[in-house]
Amino acid sequence: MKKLIIFLLLFTTAIFISNTMYVDRGYAEVDRSSEVDEYITMLKSDNMEQRINAAKRITRSGLTDSKLFDLIRDNLLNGYQSHTDNPKHNDEMAWLCKALASSGNQEYKEVLKRVADSTKDEKLARYARQSMEQIDEYAERNKIISDTKNVVPGQSPEVTKLINMLKSDNIALKKDAAKEIYRAHFTEHNLFEVVNEELLKGYQLNASDKNHVDAMAWLCKALGASGMQEYKATLDNITNTSSSETLRKYAKQALDMIK
Repeated sequence: MKKLIIFLLLFTTAIFISNTMYVDRGYAEVDRSSEVDEYITMLKSDNMEQRINAAKRITRSGLTDSKLFDLIRDNLLNGYQSHTDNPKHNDEMAWLCKALASSGNQEYKEVLKRVADSTKDEKLARYARQSMEQIDEYAERNKIISDTKNVVPGQSPEVTKLINMLKSDNIALKKDAAKEIYRAHFTEHNLFEVVNEELLKGYQLNASDKNHVDAMAWLCKALGASGMQEYKATLDNITNTSSSETLRKYAKQALDMIK
């Protein structure tokens, strides 16, 4: 009995250490259930603007929860053939198509095809077809966004998502992350450290590539939105040394944001 107790104690300790290492290495699950619940509540709202806003936000979320996307599917199928003379209603249906595609889940392709083939609204048909074509692209985006290597204990899922986007090789994701940071009110220092690092790594590259320069400009704006004095040197350096006139202009504007 004594040997059994010792064995169980050692086994329990080993499991605890293993789990601790698992978390420390950044492989902990990111719990975004509260975010999913918020979107579900918005999608069930009687307020159309709120439902549209939810669909717009979902397209940028990187979420894949089937509970959320099954609701989007049902709302789309229940609504796309009604009120077809109402442009605002059709706009909502178009955003539901985009949101459904953002799941990255191939099983929803048939739903989008059904909408495209049977709706009487040409605009909605166009968006449904476009959404079908974007499912694979969203699947790749979602892999990057949901990566757990940048998880830090106590760090919000939203910040982890943005750091994943900033550190990716996908320039569109970098730009989208910078936009979100600029338009929201983040205060997390580690998030702005990543913005600063990615800006310093990328601002001298691909100066003739408009998409790249645009992404770097948004990174400048995001850094300026931090209001942190320590980043003035980065923005001042870009203002004086970038070969892109556009980037120099936005770096100067961002520099002026830091008092």
